Amino acid sequence: TAPPVRDQMFHIRTPGTAAPAAMRRGMAHRRHARSPWPLAAAAIGVWVGEAAALPRHAVLWARGAAAEGIVGGFSPAPSIDVASHRHGAASGGPGLLASPGRRRLDLLAALADLPPGAFLGLMEPVIVATDLSYRSTSGPQFQAGAANATIPPEASHGGTWERVYDLEVDPVDGGVHARIFVDHVAERVIVAFRGSCSEEEYRQCQVDKCFLQHIDAFGAISRLMYFTAANCSEFAPEFTYLEQADSVVRAVQARFPAYGVLLTGHSLGGGLAIATAARQKGVLQAVTFAPTAFYQFFLDDLHMSDGDIAELPAEDLIATGDPYDCMINVVFNNRAREGATTCLYDHLPEPAPCTPIMQKAFYADMAMLPSTVLCKKNTHEWPRYLELVPAKGEDGVSPANIPVCSIEKSTLSASLEQALSHVHPTPPSPKSAA
Repeated sequence: TAPPVRDQMFHIRTPGTAAPAAMRRGMAHRRHARSPWPLAAAAIGVWVGEAAALPRHAVLWARGAAAEGIVGGFSPAPSIDVASHRHGAASGGPGLLASPGRRRLDLLAALADLPPGAFLGLMEPVIVATDLSYRSTSGPQFQAGAANATIPPEASHGGTWERVYDLEVDPVDGGVHARIFVDHVAERVIVAFRGSCSEEEYRQCQVDKCFLQHIDAFGAISRLMYFTAANCSEFAPEFTYLEQADSVVRAVQARFPAYGVLLTGHSLGGGLAIATAARQKGVLQAVTFAPTAFYQFFLDDLHMSDGDIAELPAEDLIATGDPYDCMINVVFNNRAREGATTCLYDHLPEPAPCTPIMQKAFYADMAMLPSTVLCKKNTHEWPRYLELVPAKGEDGVSPANIPVCSIEKSTLSASLEQALSHVHPTPPSPKSAA
């Protein structure tokens, strides 16, 4: 069956046989794509231009922390020891391990590029799948040439990926957007969830931002970070994102019961990927890019206790990202990625106005909040990861950037969290950010 072709208004047209564009075509335009990170300029204006209660409290909290000497960063976070993992390649790609009834990826070994080639073997198909979750779905980043595209041979490392069009979801009015890719030879499936969008003229973007406010994705300043003029209470019945994501994955599993399923996504899509994988620990795996904080998903949607979260297989739930992009989340959402492994691309040149102190001193994030927010935006944008992750070294073969993985980097250190609570026991109310 020929895949559906979408027109510029994102309605289904008569199915045809339009040849899919090569994935790399979109990369030539990546710097022109709008950021999927939903930061409204109006929110910055509120922060900078008004002496509202929230910024005043935030600055006082930061000054109090500085006065108490609480200016440090995270406790030492050693890398995950991947030496104990099996590194032998198996059918289906580098670092792939066979287990009865399905295919399983050794994610930590691959992220350490063990054996050589495993990193790009894992990440190139995943980065392309995530890119297509933006460019082939309805919304502000849609590109007609990507509507029917799949992971091309040059990014497949010997695999052959096909789209599973009839299981994909792309709600024009709002909700979860997903793209699905299958390699029948390797018996593997990649499900890529799209991140949020921010443009107010799209209803789906308004729903995204309201949902992110609803889950307090950025802690006490969520309503500032995900500012929208919409009345979010009108969208409340649509805040079933995790249920929608779970339904997509279970449909995939029903279609391909013996296949290994890897979930991925950027930003909100990454948060949905990890939370959905956590529903089926030991069965699903996720490797994501700067995911939205998902700890609250574990508590509210999956009804997990802290003990349940501690028992999650962190080696199967991976959040990768720029150090600043990921670390800022835990400043405002202290347990943002608890239960998962965080893998950071250290020693990257950070875009303006990022400064080293922002990565290490929590008081700086609060006291220089406008600059902090802009740095977060610039490090979080999807085109940056699209360029960063598949980049190759001087030899033209090996990866240029290998992340350092640690469980400890998923949360604020317990001692610092306790100290900050002592300085300012009640965080500013989100209502003051309206």
